[in-house]
Amino acid sequence: MLTVGSGVTLGAGAFVHYGVTIGDGAVPGRAPW
Repeated sequence: MLTVGSGVTLGAGAFVHYGVTIGDGAVPGRAPW
């Protein structure tokens, strides 16, 4: 299960592990990570 807070965007190439939780604003839109 993947939970993403409001205001967070994930790029098409982003590698995200299942079970990861990201809080609101943790990664601003268009931010490299």
